[in-house]
Amino acid sequence: MTGKRSRRHHYVPKALSSRFTNEDGKLWYSEKNADGVFSQPDPRTPQGCFWARNYNTILNDDWEPTDELERGLWGRIDNFLGDALKECDEIFETGRPPRFSGDSLIALRHTFAALIKRAPEARSKYDPTTVGEEIRDAVIGDAKEKGVELDEGIIDLTTPTKLKQIG
Repeated sequence: MTGKRSRRHHYVPKALSSRFTNEDGKLWYSEKNADGVFSQPDPRTPQGCFWARNYNTILNDDWEPTDELERGLWGRIDNFLGDALKECDEIFETGRPPRFSGDSLIALRHTFAALIKRAPEARSKYDPTTVGEEIRDAVIGDAKEKGVELDEGIIDLTTPTKLKQIG
């Protein structure tokens, strides 16, 4: 991979949140803390809203953190959504409502289903560390059962601290 790995991963596409900005390019934003209480709203740019550090970070084949999922999947979905919203705006400007059918309707449905899955509320049903531990334990258990020597990267993931560090 070339360039710097992105760490600020938006779970609401900026193409969508930017549609709710004021004349200064900001929107009122509030975060919910662990107790379920929302912070005092403050104006922020879409860049500063609806994101989490390393939210879509995965490991590559060399066991290094990568933003391939963020750029390769979510970036493409976000770009598609941005283009679709722009196209809708252009149609609205003619005084007509946009109409979707066939492949374009299917693509929009898939896009919105993906956005729902991407939301923290959907992911909160599953603790990533617990899921990672279950996968790691299954891989280690299978390897031991079959007498396979473990890769150093798998062994390094035996501590919860390491699992959390890589996201």
